[in-house]
Amino acid sequence: MGEGSEKRKLMKSFGSRILANRIHFLFLLLWISACGRQESSQTPAPANVSGVLTYYFNSREGSRADIGARAALVRMEDAKEFLEIAKTGGSLILPTSVGLSVSGGNVTFTTPGSNPIFMHSFRETSADATGRFSLERIPPGNYLLMLKSNHTNSLEIRELALNTADLVDASHDFGKN
Repeated sequence: MGEGSEKRKLMKSFGSRILANRIHFLFLLLWISACGRQESSQTPAPANVSGVLTYYFNSREGSRADIGARAALVRMEDAKEFLEIAKTGGSLILPTSVGLSVSGGNVTFTTPGSNPIFMHSFRETSADATGRFSLERIPPGNYLLMLKSNHTNSLEIRELALNTADLVDASHDFGKN
């Protein structure tokens, strides 16, 4: 009788330790899960800007994809000099013969008779064979979106105020040459 009683006590003790370990493990999992949720809620989700760029080809075919058109996103604070020249009365006023080149992280804006303005692009890309472009994982903030046609002499500039997890459609038809 003593040996069976000892085994039962030992099994009971062993079982309670297993139960205690399981409870500790569950609390640990809950704590890790709660910590992960706090971190993810503190990190704002990025915004995405995408669209399709087209230009008017002819009356029979209409608009076509503007393959190779450039899209550049510039932080508003990096575009102050540009805005001083181009912004009048709350809207952007640009001469018809402007130049915009986007290359290697830099945007160069030129107008006839003025010195070029150099801006660092936050993100840049080219339109693909379907005219589609995408600028992804953009932190919330104020930006200028600059779109330059590869087939016409057109330039589109928009101010964007991006919030957390925005999905912005910036499609544009540059029209006739």
